[in-house]
Amino acid sequence: MKETMTSKLQTIRPFAGLVIIVAGVLILVATRIPSLASSNGLLLTGLLLIVAGIVVHILLLKKDSKY
Repeated sequence: MKETMTSKLQTIRPFAGLVIIVAGVLILVATRIPSLASSNGLLLTGLLLIVAGIVVHILLLKKDSKY
């Protein structure tokens, strides 16, 4: 069971940054709902997730690259 979990994580790993970016975008889209529109915390969370996703994506690309 441990090997299957590790193999699943290895297949998902290259897309981790993109998943974080999509989560940030979905949070920003959720702020368009009128009841959530006045929350600056959600805007900040969405921004931070997008920036973190970009950083993670770049780091994973550099780690997997042979250059």
